[in-house]
Amino acid sequence: MSDKAEEWAQQLLNKTEAKKLEWFPADETEFDTFRADIGDGFLFSIQRSATGSDNKVISLQLRKGGSIVFTDKVNNLVSLSRAIVGMVGPPDDRISKFRLFSDLFRAAQKSAMGGEQTIERVQQLLERLG
Repeated sequence: MSDKAEEWAQQLLNKTEAKKLEWFPADETEFDTFRADIGDGFLFSIQRSATGSDNKVISLQLRKGGSIVFTDKVNNLVSLSRAIVGMVGPPDDRISKFRLFSDLFRAAQKSAMGGEQTIERVQQLLERLG
């Protein structure tokens, strides 16, 4: 199923970057969770969490009617362990997957938070304050 998660993540990333898919914050209590409704009651969510100071986990879920239909997650510990022991050569699949999920998370976050429009609006508000 991991291949399907990567396939979906790439499709979601492409559609988000093309502004064909919009993401929204999951709710006020989940700061690092974003959701995108794809129709027919299906929605994707992507969540970033951290355990300790170095371990970051990114989860991708497909939901329908409040139930989790599919879930996959990846963490960055492989990247860290490769760096610690000085491994060189092509990155393994888990590193590529972590990068893909990270890119999707950042694109979803930018979509949900308004990206450049938010920055411009905040600048206008600050200037209005004098």
